[in-house]
Amino acid sequence: MIPKIIHQIWFQGFENLPQHLLTYHRSWIDKNPDYTFIVWDQKMIEDLINKSEKWIHDLYYSYNKMIQKIDFAKYLILYVYGGIYIDMDVKCLKSLSTLPDMHKYTGIFSSMSTNTAQRILLILINHPFGEDIVNNGIIFIARRHPIMLETMKQAYKKKDNIYKNISNFLHVFASTGPICLTNGIKHYKHAYQKGDDILILDKSYFEDCEIGKLHTCEPPPHAIGSHVYQGSWVSSGENVAVKLYYFLSENLVALVLLFMLIVILKHKS
Repeated sequence: MIPKIIHQIWFQGFENLPQHLLTYHRSWIDKNPDYTFIVWDQKMIEDLINKSEKWIHDLYYSYNKMIQKIDFAKYLILYVYGGIYIDMDVKCLKSLSTLPDMHKYTGIFSSMSTNTAQRILLILINHPFGEDIVNNGIIFIARRHPIMLETMKQAYKKKDNIYKNISNFLHVFASTGPICLTNGIKHYKHAYQKGDDILILDKSYFEDCEIGKLHTCEPPPHAIGSHVYQGSWVSSGENVAVKLYYFLSENLVALVLLFMLIVILKHKS
């Protein structure tokens, strides 16, 4: 059974939570009054880490990036306490009670919305093209579930991946992020020969909007939340690349017509 606890993390302390994220946080409280809420900060996380096994302790403190520490903490918190983890940049649209057959599962996960460019990039970290990725920003899980332990073990295996000095996006995705969780689920299914106890939701429930289309996207009526992807951990260069990708994809026809017009005018002159 999944405990009725909602965990969120703001590493810098709840008192330092920006107003727009505080609004998102309150949206979960307002629509889910029967849940207990815990907002974890650095001290609370490290108190838990310091009581954990040595390999967990050492792995956490080996991370240089705050986002890696946060990602890893998600898995440990959920392993120890169970419940629901929700990123701070997810706003609640309706009560969790509207999620169908929630009581049937020991783990519920959300498929991640990815574009073609991201899917091609993820081939570099051995993720099969077109295969679904589970996002680690929304996780429902029973206490002491093996998936969380398997995911932490995956993080240990990937701690020295070769993308460390190449790309924040690839390095974090592989070491502690969505690919790490996706692989943890795969290993659970293989090792325990199970899978019918978990549910991977269609992206439309929480992740319907792609990063570059948030300003135009309307979540479907059944959506429970909307992930607005702050992505503050992604490098400035990678953020520029994402914006450029969506600008080109949304304005491709106009750019082609402009190019043709320039060619025609140049030819006439």
